[in-house]
Amino acid sequence: VVTRFTGTNSVGTLLKDMVTGLFDNCFWDGNEDGLKALNSGAVTPTNTLFNRCSFKSNGRRGLWLQTGQSLKFTSCLFESNGEEGVYAHDGAAGDTLEDAAFTSCYFEGNHQDAASGATRHSLYQFYTRSTLTSLRDCFFFGNSNEARAATFESCTDFLVDHCDVVNGSGQINVGSGTNTGSFVNWPESNGEIFTTITDSATYGHVKYLHELAGTFTPSITFATPGNIALANVTAVGRWERQGRRVTY
Repeated sequence: VVTRFTGTNSVGTLLKDMVTGLFDNCFWDGNEDGLKALNSGAVTPTNTLFNRCSFKSNGRRGLWLQTGQSLKFTSCLFESNGEEGVYAHDGAAGDTLEDAAFTSCYFEGNHQDAASGATRHSLYQFYTRSTLTSLRDCFFFGNSNEARAATFESCTDFLVDHCDVVNGSGQINVGSGTNTGSFVNWPESNGEIFTTITDSATYGHVKYLHELAGTFTPSITFATPGNIALANVTAVGRWERQGRRVTY
């Protein structure tokens, strides 16, 4: 158990140059940030497995990945942190965040620092800007007063496979920047996915309903400022149905 490292910018565990590692049944509870991974010179954390670990009630982020390669999180809990349960962002110049995999993980009640209701509901429990990040068999619990599930920004080849989220609009957000990725086995009950599109003159949201168990029926509406021509949608972002897979 790593707990009560609560000073300004304190971190329960700072992971720098681990090459191969295993954390099994470990707990980061009540720190400023639970665990943070960053590089040490030219060395970045690689080939490390976190199994049955808990990142709970930390003042800011439960897990903060600034760099790393082949980091695996299996059956982990991310709950009641002040900000994101997982913040995975290839931060400084030279940082590389690649192949972070989250399997059978549980997310609930993150962004406790934000006011319950619309303010907290505009935020996301899982945020990533990375390459080859995957969410498989994960569960995101919440409601209209709590933070939504996950947002992807400037990601390359992300994967969301058989995840359960609260049935509400925008629980998954494909945000700004160039994103490529796939949704596999997306249940109809999960509701809509938001994606942000841009062109030289306009900015808005396109909402899609993916009924992978049945017919694929995109439903497109626009947020303020609107007035985005369908030609721009086709040119900038496109969803394709391939069996039970939807690719953006």
